[in-house]
Amino acid sequence: KIIEGTCIVVLINAIIDIFTVKDTSLSFFKHLAEAYSNGVLLKNGGFITVDGDGFISLTEKGNSVATEMYDRHIWLANFLVNVGVSFEVAAKDACKIEHYISTESFEALKEYAKNTFGEIPAEHKE
Repeated sequence: KIIEGTCIVVLINAIIDIFTVKDTSLSFFKHLAEAYSNGVLLKNGGFITVDGDGFISLTEKGNSVATEMYDRHIWLANFLVNVGVSFEVAAKDACKIEHYISTESFEALKEYAKNTFGEIPAEHKE
C-alpha cells in the first residue's frame, strides 16, 4: 500500500529534482519518469487534478493528506529539538520519520510527550 503523504512528497521532490539536476545524464529522465508515475498515482487516487494547461492542484483530499504530513513533520521536529537534537538534524530526521510512523505510534508518542514535557509547539522553533 502506498502511504498517501509519502506519494505527495515524492512527487514534489521529483519535480524539484527535475529542475535542479546539474548534469545531462539519464538522471533527468529517471526523475521525470518518477514524477510522472507518482503523478498518475496521485491523480488516480483523487489527490491532485491536472488542468488543460498542465497545472497541478491538490484536491481537498490531497490537501488534507499534505496538511497532516506537514503537521506531523513540525511536531516531530519540535519534539526532537526538545530532547536535545539540533534543529538541522531534527528537521531532516522528522522528514523521514513522518512518513513511516503509524498513526497509533504517532498519537502515543504525542501523548507521552505531553505527559512528560507538556505541549510540544505546533510551529517550527529554531
